[in-house]
Amino acid sequence: MKTMLRERPDRNILWRRFVYALRQRWVRQGFTIAILFLVLHYFAVLIEVAKLPRLEAMYETLALFAFAGDKNYVMASLHPGNDLHSLRSILLWLAMIFAPIATIAAVVELLHYVVNRPEQVSARWNGHLIIVGAGRLGTAIGRDAWLRHKTKVAFIEIDPMNALVHQLRTDGFPVIIGDGKELTVLQAAGLDRASAMIAVAREDLTNISSALMAVQARRDRPMNCIVHIVDDRLSRRLPPSLRKPYSDCLIPFDSYSIAARALISARDLSTSDQDSLYIIGGFGRFGQSMLRELMHAQVGRKHRFWVVDPRSDCVPDTITKWKGFNQSLFEHKQTSILDERLWSDITSSALEFEKTTILVCTDNDDSNLAFSLAINDRMTDTGRIMLLTRMFKWPDSLLSGHDGDSLLKGIYPVNVFQLLAEKLRTEVDEWPIPS
Repeated sequence: MKTMLRERPDRNILWRRFVYALRQRWVRQGFTIAILFLVLHYFAVLIEVAKLPRLEAMYETLALFAFAGDKNYVMASLHPGNDLHSLRSILLWLAMIFAPIATIAAVVELLHYVVNRPEQVSARWNGHLIIVGAGRLGTAIGRDAWLRHKTKVAFIEIDPMNALVHQLRTDGFPVIIGDGKELTVLQAAGLDRASAMIAVAREDLTNISSALMAVQARRDRPMNCIVHIVDDRLSRRLPPSLRKPYSDCLIPFDSYSIAARALISARDLSTSDQDSLYIIGGFGRFGQSMLRELMHAQVGRKHRFWVVDPRSDCVPDTITKWKGFNQSLFEHKQTSILDERLWSDITSSALEFEKTTILVCTDNDDSNLAFSLAINDRMTDTGRIMLLTRMFKWPDSLLSGHDGDSLLKGIYPVNVFQLLAEKLRTEVDEWPIPS
């Protein structure tokens, strides 16, 4: 019943990315502004050069959109006294060409909306993927599934005010507003015809409930359900009556652990035998996953670990049971990453180690960037320090080169959801995207 992911060739991925780019809002807005400019110019030429009455000029302008443009008006604009007649004629020809294209695009978009309404799944869909939770994580997985596998994706989101809902619908993805734990909502997303489901809502219990509801509703035709569970204690404490009957269908995963392993591998953070200091600013879910994976990779080595977070209760009690944990090598700095005294401590302590790796991963882009810039400015030997900065919206103007390197030397952007989307297919053995 479980199917392994078979990578599709990438010969069509550029075309799918091109189609996806055309559906972006800024592309549509730019095309609309260009059409309006060309049409208004055409209207002005009919009045000033062709000397048509305003009403007739308006009629002839609207005729452009009905494939009834008259090229005689273009020829009439080419009089010898007009020094800009070449540019004017080019604009008129462009108006006659792109106005009908705009009509075709509008008709196609209208038909697409009627046939594939963004608030419901088409009855013709079969074998599609359902994603519960249209957050940044679910959106990244859904877009990657469509771009790389050409898989049709339907989203379920409980929050109608989620800004990503409008963007997904604009891009052609159907989004069902409702609670993924309810069977009627799952059925509205085409549960009976879907090939798999991925539950990546904000709450672990919501993901488990949605997956169990889907599996129970599809007892006659079982399907795979990938369940996002961050709290591993919760997955271990699930009653056997729930786990065993559906062990072949439910596939739990922790996105933050997968992203942490991907980042450690990409930046070779676990291969150093040098005396190193690892500093993690912001000890949320991703920060905890990074510390746990780093400790696993550094077993037997005397590296130091700092955690910077103003919360006194951010360090879990179970940290002492983590593989590789050594209390003498761990220190919790209970302060903000914007504390200048912390910056001085880091710069002075970094001189005592051959290599210092800093991962700042709070949920505030401005704080992360300010901290990274401050540390980067204070460090005299930038070759001994690596700054990994988690950014939800990294400014494109700061990016340069390949592999995500930044124009700011020594500072590297980290996008957790991009790491996950690229790594998840190799981390999860039973990936349910139909091949």
